This record gives sequence, structure tokens and C-alpha cells, in this order.
Amino acid sequence: MKTLFFITFLIILASCSTTKETTPVDSKNLIEPIIPSYSLNSVPVYPGCDTSIKNKDLITCLSKGVGNHVRSNFNMNYLINNNIQKRRIIASFVINSNGKVAKVTANEKNPILLAETKRVLFSIPRMIPAKKNNQNVATSFALPITLVLE
Repeated sequence: MKTLFFITFLIILASCSTTKETTPVDSKNLIEPIIPSYSLNSVPVYPGCDTSIKNKDLITCLSKGVGNHVRSNFNMNYLINNNIQKRRIIASFVINSNGKVAKVTANEKNPILLAETKRVLFSIPRMIPAKKNNQNVATSFALPITLVLE
């Protein structure tokens, strides 16, 4: 069976809402606020992205980098073995003030696919973290993932 693995890798700044509050996150016993994207001076920088470009272009580069990472690392065996033709997973994650993925959630009810989604997202390489007022801060993202077998 030929497999085609398709990921929608548009990253959405999950904190784009109009709320002015920050949301605390427990990252391995470290509580830090999640800063809304509209108040960031700079967004996280994915490895290999040009740090001199605008935030909008950095988000595009981040999106491509994360999409390529997920596409290259997501294990499709469960879908193949269970003849699941298509699955859409909406994941959200935090890039903490150290540039690491610190929290992953997803709307997936299947525990195997949920665990695989978390494994792949937690394996995203360390980034240059977002900054606000010259301080490293945490910020959140949403990632729609579409898995397709053909």
C-alpha cells in the first residue's frame, strides 16, 4: 500500500485572542506565564530560520520547520495497520522561555495517536524563545495535523 503522509503545518499563534491575561503553565514543576502573541517583541525562532527577518516571516519559517519535523518523524504504522484513511488532529503546544516545547495537548481520543502526536511535538528541536521587553517568555501555538493514507 502506497502511503501519502500529508500534514497541514500552518501554525496558528494560539494566543491571538483579545484577552489581555497571561495563562500560567506547569512545565516540569516550573510555572511560567504564557504571553499572548500580540504583545511579543519577537516570536520563537526555529533552528535554521534567519533571525533578521520580520515576525510574520519568522512564523512562516517556524511553521515550515515544525511541519517538516512532524512529517519526517510521525510514525504512520498505526494508521496503516488499522486501515485508517484520514485523521485530523488539532494539537496545541507551548514553547517555553528556554525555547523547548513544554506542554502538548491534542483533540485526539485514540491513546496511540495521542501519544505519537505528543512524542513528535516534544521532539521538536530547541528554538530561540519568544521575547517580550528583552526577556525570554513562553508562548502558545496550535497545529492542525492532517494524516492521509492513499
